[in-house]
Amino acid sequence: MHASLKTFLAAGAVAATGSGAAIAQLAVDEHLRRSLEAPLSSKEVLVDRAQLVELQQGETREFVFQIDPGERYTIYGGCDDDCSDINLVARSPGGELVDEDLEDDDEPLVLIAPGDSGNAIRVTLSLESCETETCIAGVAIFRSR
Repeated sequence: MHASLKTFLAAGAVAATGSGAAIAQLAVDEHLRRSLEAPLSSKEVLVDRAQLVELQQGETREFVFQIDPGERYTIYGGCDDDCSDINLVARSPGGELVDEDLEDDDEPLVLIAPGDSGNAIRVTLSLESCETETCIAGVAIFRSR
């Protein structure tokens, strides 16, 4: 995760311990969403708004994205500062593995090549390591130009 995001999220976590916990949480959520929605290159176009969820360590969440099977996509994952490991697994609607990122990090990505899937892709986000009771994590999908 970018150093500036880690710094911002750490500040949000400190603020969350005070009376403005709900406001700080919203700020962390929105900053994570903006970070996930920022293309890494000019060749990427955000397909839909980033999806954020609150998870406990060991929990998973599945997202289904409608896609054009002839296009190339990248799906990025991210999480807040209390999280150090999340994973992404992408499967076709029939359950066949398309791509996975199971590395021990907090910035997974999966690639969807043209023809790898039908009109949809199922992405499972799993929270492997969280230092607090819950962490905020999310995914964003980009189409390549």
